[in-house]
Amino acid sequence: MKTNSKLVTEKTKVFISYNHKDIQLRNNLLSFFEKKPFVDVIEAKYDNVISDNPSDLYGTISKLLNKSHIAIAIITKNWLKSNNTRDEFTRAHERRKTLYCLFKNDDEIDEKDIPFFIKGDLRYEFDSNTFDQRAFEVCNSIMQFRNHWQLKALDKIRKIGDIVESEGKREYLRKYTTGYFEKRLERTVNEMESVIKDSFSLNVSYEQNFLETAKPYFESANRIFAVSLIGVSTFWTDTNTPNPIKKSYLKAQNGEGREIVRLFVFAEPREVNHYKNVLQANYNEYGRNKEKGGVLVCSYSKYEILMNKWFYGDNGQILSIKDQDFGILIYEQDHMDELLVHEAILSNGQMNIKHIDFSDPIYESRTQFISDLQKKEKELEELGIIRWEDKLYDDPNAFSNALTALFKQSTNVRDIIHSIYFKVPNSVEIKIEFEKILLDFQNILDTNKKYYKIINTYFRSKADLPWEVTDGRTGGKLRISKAYNYSFTIIFSNRAALLDYYSDEMHSKIRRKLYTLLNPEVSPLFEAVEKLLEKRDMMIKMFSDDDDVEILDAQITYKYKEIERLVIDQYAIRTDWVNSNTSDSIVQRRGYQFLDYNR
Repeated sequence: MKTNSKLVTEKTKVFISYNHKDIQLRNNLLSFFEKKPFVDVIEAKYDNVISDNPSDLYGTISKLLNKSHIAIAIITKNWLKSNNTRDEFTRAHERRKTLYCLFKNDDEIDEKDIPFFIKGDLRYEFDSNTFDQRAFEVCNSIMQFRNHWQLKALDKIRKIGDIVESEGKREYLRKYTTGYFEKRLERTVNEMESVIKDSFSLNVSYEQNFLETAKPYFESANRIFAVSLIGVSTFWTDTNTPNPIKKSYLKAQNGEGREIVRLFVFAEPREVNHYKNVLQANYNEYGRNKEKGGVLVCSYSKYEILMNKWFYGDNGQILSIKDQDFGILIYEQDHMDELLVHEAILSNGQMNIKHIDFSDPIYESRTQFISDLQKKEKELEELGIIRWEDKLYDDPNAFSNALTALFKQSTNVRDIIHSIYFKVPNSVEIKIEFEKILLDFQNILDTNKKYYKIINTYFRSKADLPWEVTDGRTGGKLRISKAYNYSFTIIFSNRAALLDYYSDEMHSKIRRKLYTLLNPEVSPLFEAVEKLLEKRDMMIKMFSDDDDVEILDAQITYKYKEIERLVIDQYAIRTDWVNSNTSDSIVQRRGYQFLDYNR
């Protein structure tokens, strides 16, 4: 019999329950486990390990059972007379192990003495002549059943039980694990029940799972000092997350009897306006009591400076955490004077929480982080942080002034709109290839918006209108250019982002593909440029004369100028535009609706 190697990840561990007077039967069963093909997939567990510590029979058997997927009882009259063997097999049943019974039927056994859960279909009856045959049948059955979903599911449940038994006695875990386990297990049970019925609907969106997972940790913390980076904390505005879940998460952080301070970090003023409803909702929940909480706002550029202060002496930590949500959660332990401190980090869909010991060197820098977030208004302003309050939500002038102060710039926010209009030859093959290149490129840009500082991208094809259009007053016919049949537009957050995009190597490779597709005449010119670049690199490595390198640079420039002449204006038009916004106009716009907040 062959096993599916893709399914097998570990040996199936089998606990053997037997009376020591029947040790020969146990050894006969083990001899089958040690033969091919069973030896590759079955690992036996039995009480030979207790000889080193015979006083802890119960605990040793319990550990063996926990590590096992399956339990086999060799049931004889000796087995039935032993309280220990009956007890260990009952525990296996209660722990939902898959049970097998090798049942000796030539003993004088009263059915009333047999445990109630050992049904007929669990029995493999044998006599003095048939034990080997029945043992072989049991091994075959294990081979068939070991990759069944039920066995694997029960194994996961067993592991949960192991964790709870071994770790659940630690006092500090009780503060937040109760809520976490209840929510997590309730959802899992409901989902499994639904799946088994063959008709089910599961919401497995990352945002909803994060809010439900994180809630118990934040709900039970006595003090919270957190940082929410826009772009990481997307759950605030995610439309796929039901409002009741958002509301429940926010309510879990109410400020009654607790200290909660959260710093929101934004890249530019428009983001703050987008989030003004989120900020006000958080402020109403825990930020009004300035002595015990606050909703704070700062720019990303200022946050990068503060990171060096809060994580001094740990440059690797700064690099790893500066684009992640971060927080310190402090728990007061029941009947204990000592506090429990946890560091929480959210990044790439993962929430990682670790305990911080007071003796840990990093604790000192974290206390600086907490101390800074607790400062008064004037001291916060010196750090480049403002405290959110009602007047910023109610008074557009105050909000506009705050944005100007936060980002230390003129009140203008300038989008850069980069557009190219293409004149693609009227060939089905060329158009298909052109669209594929542009759509793939658009997908790369959309996936990496933060890296390229892109607000949005648009890829459009010309509308072939079947009617004429006229001037509404005179009736004169209007001309619509049919020369350009595609357009590609990228909106950058600033001028520097556009310049970086022009010089990006990936963009250069896409540009070559498009140019060559639009006008094949440029292909040999690109090849010539590549050869000149290779020659130039070689000359630089050999420390050649600067004049020789400059000559090559001039040749490369000339070749590329010829490439541009053969494409731009003939097959494409490249344009860049500036869209100016003032903070006065920004604050007049409606932000993202959050719960009942919709300004």
